[in-house]
Amino acid sequence: LANLKATDNVAVDGADSAAAFAFTSAATGASAADSYRVLVSKGTLLIVVDVQGAPNGDLATETAMNLAKAQIGCIGQGSCPAPSLPDGLAG
Repeated sequence: LANLKATDNVAVDGADSAAAFAFTSAATGASAADSYRVLVSKGTLLIVVDVQGAPNGDLATETAMNLAKAQIGCIGQGSCPAPSLPDGLAG
């Protein structure tokens, strides 16, 4: 991953631990970070959320963190509503 940079002090509500990285997607040719990867653990589960090629790094970060939080909240539930995407990513 190009320009991979670890994010300090990552926390996702309900997760036992979390780590995250900003990077530049090779698919977009962007010069600045436009992607974000979050890894969270809860018990024996590992969840990875990867948002690549967003219009900007802030939107990639916001989206990945919201999706990770939604995934953590869904653990142990029979069904969960689909999370909504921010306007900049919704198709």
